Amino acid sequence: SGKQRQALAAYEKALELDPDDDLKNLVVSTHRDIEDNRDMAELEGDECTEKEDYSGALNHYLRALQLDPQSEYLAGKLQAVKSLKEAAIKSSKRDGDLCFRAQNFGKAVEHYARVLKHESNDADALSRLDRATKAQTQLVEKRVALAHMQLSVGEYAQGVVQLREALYLDPSRTDV
Repeated sequence: SGKQRQALAAYEKALELDPDDDLKNLVVSTHRDIEDNRDMAELEGDECTEKEDYSGALNHYLRALQLDPQSEYLAGKLQAVKSLKEAAIKSSKRDGDLCFRAQNFGKAVEHYARVLKHESNDADALSRLDRATKAQTQLVEKRVALAHMQLSVGEYAQGVVQLREALYLDPSRTDV
């Protein structure tokens, strides 16, 4: 993008010194390439925004803005995506905290993981995710232990209920 702009400036300078049709065509072609690249970067940013991939959208809009630094429209899109990203992170943390307090640790894990999708280096979200994951594991272990105890004394219906609950809490468990 910067190299295209530098080349365009050089072509335009040469055109001032020697107005040549081939050089005019080269300048027009370079302008068109820059516009096409800008439009493509903007389109990719729009697609990322629709998928809630705000980091990807930011990268594409930044690239588009480098190709068209005077565009208030692109600057506005960039700012809007920054706001959407911040709101998504804040909302996911809040929802994760609510689920954690309600002891719905699986949902808390999902919300904290969503924060990390938007901001992979968020130490606070990593800490919350770790805490929720550990709490979920402990709850599953308690259910499994209770089920084994109930099954050993012949309370099969209650044991099965505990195992189902443990499996619901952590479907990845193959030992339940």
